[in-house]
Amino acid sequence: MQMTKKSLMVAALACASSVTGFAGGADIEKPATAPVSSPAPQANQNQALEKELALLKARLSDLESKLDACACSQKSATSIAAPAGKTGKVFSQFDVELYGYICANVSYDSHGTVDLLGSTNNGDLPYAVTAKNTNNNSHFSATARQTRLGLNVKGPEVLGGKVSATIETDFYGSASSQGSCTPRMRHAYAKWVKDSWTVLAGQTWDSFITVMPDTINFNTLAYNGQLGNRRAQVRVAKSFNPELKKGDKITLTGAIARPGYSATGYPHLQYNAAYDVKLLTEKPSTFSISGVVGKEKGDATGAYRRYKVWAVIGSINLPVTSYLSFKGSAYTGANLGGVTAYYGCAGSNYTINYTPDGSGNSSFDNKSVRSVGGWLQATVNPIKKLAWNTGYGIDAPKKNDILAGASATATTSTGITRIYTVYTNLIYSFTDNLSAGLEYQYLKTTRKVTDNSKADNRIGAMAMFKF
Repeated sequence: MQMTKKSLMVAALACASSVTGFAGGADIEKPATAPVSSPAPQANQNQALEKELALLKARLSDLESKLDACACSQKSATSIAAPAGKTGKVFSQFDVELYGYICANVSYDSHGTVDLLGSTNNGDLPYAVTAKNTNNNSHFSATARQTRLGLNVKGPEVLGGKVSATIETDFYGSASSQGSCTPRMRHAYAKWVKDSWTVLAGQTWDSFITVMPDTINFNTLAYNGQLGNRRAQVRVAKSFNPELKKGDKITLTGAIARPGYSATGYPHLQYNAAYDVKLLTEKPSTFSISGVVGKEKGDATGAYRRYKVWAVIGSINLPVTSYLSFKGSAYTGANLGGVTAYYGCAGSNYTINYTPDGSGNSSFDNKSVRSVGGWLQATVNPIKKLAWNTGYGIDAPKKNDILAGASATATTSTGITRIYTVYTNLIYSFTDNLSAGLEYQYLKTTRKVTDNSKADNRIGAMAMFKF
């Protein structure tokens, strides 16, 4: 049993008091064997007791010093481990995890391009080629705008489920100066998970997305066959085992999502039915049918009509061996570009962007744009740290639905009847946190009036450090 400093002192003082009393106290009875007439033995006994008292005092002093040192050490450790008034990590009542990466990109394009931010010859996010004789200069770009920063927050347990949240941003907020880039909100959502149920509210990827290509060009085949964007939504997902084979899983997802313009008056409904199954390797293969249905309006004024928006998408992710895999998706749909921002129908051909009914140009009135498209990628891993990705993507609107517009001299995406691309890249991971890559991309655009655009040959490289 451990003794406190106070108890040790009390015990020592009691001992000293008893010893002192025994040595010189008047009320202590003298031993019967010690005659009064013999002082020498009593003097020797007193000296022995005094030595014993001195030894006890020395031991008490040593114990006090050790106790003081121990108390200081414990106080210091407590001060470092738990600052007064602070709980959790990053001074939040919940655990917060910081993540992200620093990414540097350089690229060269042999021909003028149009990027997702609406700029020409920017070089950061190209998806189309400009007309042959208009803004068709080659260009070089270098940027760190892809750099990403995010927070994962672990929340409380609510109704038997775990609550978490994610906030993520990069610097592609606008086509601003390269030296002063605008932040952009990528993800901002809260999620509740209980057993096989998931409920999500906030902004994140469209729920119909199952797979995405691995490109160094950061547009990731937008308007080149890959549908989808990030938008505000409320999503519910349910996973279950169909008992066909151990490890199989079916996930059904439904979401109510924001349309391009709130003036549309209706949300978009998204769905996804995905099946995960182990086929050729230990890594599961994934097959899914997904899509979206809704309406879209180009403006709040009464002159603009509502258009039907829909898509049906089939996706696959198929590991063949430990070093070879395939993935891709194909779709058919209507009115997936322009303000809907689903990145289909070859850009801004979606006519409600431009002219309301009764504008005097009948070719602009009541015109929907139907389209088919998709992409396919093969990935080879000759060694564990190296990935070689090669793919093809296409977005092909129905030509009769496309307006001629200013396509003869267009620098943007009006009048486009087809965009297709071929790419190949090598990405090497030096560590789990550090990687670099090199990519070649061939990009071709055709327009309705005349096929007057050349192809773009693009060389891109990147270096990335994750944290």
